[in-house]
Amino acid sequence: MKVVLRNPPNGVGRALRDGYAVASGNYILTIDCDFVRIVPELRDLFAAIAQGYDGVIGSRFSHESVLINYPFLKLVGNRAFHLLVRLFLHKVCDISNNLKIYRADILKNLEIQEHHFAANAETGLKPIMAGYRIKEVSVSWINRTVDMGGSSFRTVRVAPRYARALLRIFRSSLRTRLLPSPFVAARQTSSVRSVLLSLTMMNS
Repeated sequence: MKVVLRNPPNGVGRALRDGYAVASGNYILTIDCDFVRIVPELRDLFAAIAQGYDGVIGSRFSHESVLINYPFLKLVGNRAFHLLVRLFLHKVCDISNNLKIYRADILKNLEIQEHHFAANAETGLKPIMAGYRIKEVSVSWINRTVDMGGSSFRTVRVAPRYARALLRIFRSSLRTRLLPSPFVAARQTSSVRSVLLSLTMMNS
């Protein structure tokens, strides 16, 4: 176990970046340590990695998932965010959950621009948009009790940050779609050369 002592400013995104940087294994597992997970379910994530996937996300909103005392406003915000993702980018169920296991090189080379909770959207969506084989598996979520402390997650405050992260990823995806692939670009260059050669022969 390696403990990373961090100094302010704080934030989920900053913590993830620092954790990725010091990780030394072939795979990186991220998880919120607030007792809302059922640990034996991690075996399903490991099994998917063993099947050859580049990464696995624990999905709280699959058909087999169980949610207990999930905050209503957080539920509405989560489902609205993923509806936008499905409409404009990719068919996913729950990519904003921090419960993920990826090949280490994916996360170490991933640019995280958000400093807080919205970083979870980046770690979930950017590898998918980059073409990596990412699988979602069903997991359960049980809200912590009052005596276990409260979360700093506030839907009204974090929603604009999630929207900003989604807009960035959408713009990046749009630019990628507009740029021709190397194969197409090579064919276009070859075609231009052929036309120029034909014109030169006609003029001579």
